[in-house]
Amino acid sequence: DKNTLTFSFETTPTISDIDIKKFKLKPIKRLPVGEKEVNEAIKQMRFFHANFTEVVRPIKEKDYIIIDLESLEGEKPQLIFSNTRFEVSKQGMANWMLNAVINKKTNDKIETISKPDEDATEEDKKKFSPKKVRITIKKIEEVSLPEVNDEFANKVGAKNVTEMKESILK
Repeated sequence: DKNTLTFSFETTPTISDIDIKKFKLKPIKRLPVGEKEVNEAIKQMRFFHANFTEVVRPIKEKDYIIIDLESLEGEKPQLIFSNTRFEVSKQGMANWMLNAVINKKTNDKIETISKPDEDATEEDKKKFSPKKVRITIKKIEEVSLPEVNDEFANKVGAKNVTEMKESILK
């Protein structure tokens, strides 16, 4: 025969004595906000309210693509990105990827080598080792962005465009 003994009890945690006065918050350096930062914030808000429409045709610049990206360096492919959206442009992706996807179609699988852009810093070039990768094109989309007007400002919580920009500056 096996006997079982169960013992349980409840206790409250012991809280250490902390002298809160000994803690000092480090000041946070506030970066300057100018027209460039305001425009970038508005761009991001517009994309939050964007409409993406799937298209069936070869990829061209300024399209948006949904891709899977796999590393082919190991014994088995390793997923790096899954169902990730990229803007097909020099600002939206590395040159190696841009060159690989232009004129490709939905469901195409592209095997290529990832590498740093020619204009990358020497430090980035040293950190980035070329890798064999596979890109799978899942979807090609066009984007429709809302106009920057008072109606848009209302959607993002401001009375008008002027108030929206002032709020971003603050």
